[in-house]
Amino acid sequence: HTPAVLYVLRIEGQNVVPILVSENVERLLGVTVAEAARTQWWLASLHPDDRDRVLGVLIEAFKTGGYSMEYRIRHKNGHYHWVQDNNRVVRDAAGEPHQVVGVWTDITERRRTEEQLREQADIIERAQDAIIMRDFFSDRVTVWNSGAEHLYGWSAKEAIGSVLAELILPKENNHDALLEQLVSNGGFFGEVTHCAKDGREVLVDARVTLIRNEDGSPRSVLAINTDVTEQKKLKSQLLRAQRLESIGT
Repeated sequence: HTPAVLYVLRIEGQNVVPILVSENVERLLGVTVAEAARTQWWLASLHPDDRDRVLGVLIEAFKTGGYSMEYRIRHKNGHYHWVQDNNRVVRDAAGEPHQVVGVWTDITERRRTEEQLREQADIIERAQDAIIMRDFFSDRVTVWNSGAEHLYGWSAKEAIGSVLAELILPKENNHDALLEQLVSNGGFFGEVTHCAKDGREVLVDARVTLIRNEDGSPRSVLAINTDVTEQKKLKSQLLRAQRLESIGT
């Protein structure tokens, strides 16, 4: 009843011969037991980028007593599935490798999820804006991307685990009022003055969102902050020049 595929291979020198493959192989890879119980099928179904690595580990397993590795194998419909292959070598009375007993587990969805998470993390890290995630209750930083490092001067190593208010909020601030607005509205959008590591003031266009648990209770806070300090300075200089021009006129 296990959803995994169980198999037994007989060791013949440097080669292995399948002598048992469980029926779940059809559910996993679309092939019958008879089709799967051939070494040629397995070799032909390995992803080309994984083949040399897998064969090398398999040969080495005769010495080490088994292995655990992940690789891609082709479904009958042509698509590749990721499997986790765990096995051990069974030795005969003389201590020589006799059989390999193992199990395949389909980890395609897990690998897909991991790849999506890696892509999302890469996008966050490459973003020009400061992207910051903090725990709602402790206010401690859990995500601090390179944009935040550049804007505030604190490295991710310094920031993660620290209290956000102590890192970037000036001593005189309306943190409590913003927190109340965040809880009542689920978000906050507007300009806020923060402090960088070197003490200079930074004006940011903040987009803050409250992340909730499934039961609706607050869990964390996501902030995407865009530096508008220079933009504001230029706007102020432009307005001043326009006023001087009016006075001159």
